[in-house]
Amino acid sequence: TPPRRHHYLQSWKLQTYEYVQSMRLRFLNFSLGKATLFEALGWIHAFPAYPFHVWCSDDNIGSSMVSSPSLRTLSVLMAEAARDEGLPDWVQLVALFHELGEAVKKLDPNNTGKMADSIYDWTISTRSRVVGCATPGCATFSEFRHFNTDLLDARYSSDKGVYESNCGLDNVLLQWSGSEYMYHLLRHNHTALPSEALAMVR
Repeated sequence: TPPRRHHYLQSWKLQTYEYVQSMRLRFLNFSLGKATLFEALGWIHAFPAYPFHVWCSDDNIGSSMVSSPSLRTLSVLMAEAARDEGLPDWVQLVALFHELGEAVKKLDPNNTGKMADSIYDWTISTRSRVVGCATPGCATFSEFRHFNTDLLDARYSSDKGVYESNCGLDNVLLQWSGSEYMYHLLRHNHTALPSEALAMVR
């Protein structure tokens, strides 16, 4: 959809290696505040589950329009689906809080919140990519790659870029997103969740 394409266009423009580094410096001290799981779920009730499809038509009600369910509703449904499938408790928990990165807009309304409303909402969970090296052609909306200035910098545009061969996913920078924030938040708090849970979040 056009809103989705626009979001990815802005992502390609803004999400450079230096941008990701600056966001990590800003947010990974985790000084925005604290919230319980249920408080954060309450905050994301204000956000749509499908930000690129806020409105959808329903053939059963003719030309009327129905609003998208909230992100909290989607999170609960995902957790319930995981439970119905008989998946482990930790998978159900990850399904419940996977989208909580969007809560940063409530913790940081004057910066992240305003930017989300006007320019680019980095907190939305979308397909990620590694920054700091050449991006494969299969990356989502890779036709926008030429808008990214890292393409013009030899340090970041080669196959390996700033990385060593076989360095592992834990040692590369992914584009900054709500999911990436949640991943680092869990590591910062020494989560007891298994490493597979962190991989799911990221």
